[in-house]
Amino acid sequence: MADVKENGESESKKRRRGFDSGVDEMPEMEQTGELVTPATLPKLDSNQRHALSLAKKYAQEITAKHQQAKQSEVQVQQMQSLQEAANQQRALLLMSRIY
Repeated sequence: MADVKENGESESKKRRRGFDSGVDEMPEMEQTGELVTPATLPKLDSNQRHALSLAKKYAQEITAKHQQAKQSEVQVQQMQSLQEAANQQRALLLMSRIY
């Protein structure tokens, strides 16, 4: 039968919940205040909606710029790798002609 810890919970049950047997468990916390759900959130006024749409557009632009920069970096690395391989081939060709 599985080992049972002091609190009565088995090791296998803890592992299934994602706890390592050597790690202390997080203390349970009580909820204070009311539960926030989309239905309980206040409606946004037109200025807030406009600011939110601007923030979303800005985030999309920044994400696109970041992706382009990453893509450019990868392309530069690939070109450098191809140039290095071509240089090695040229060197090998020259060395084979000499010997």
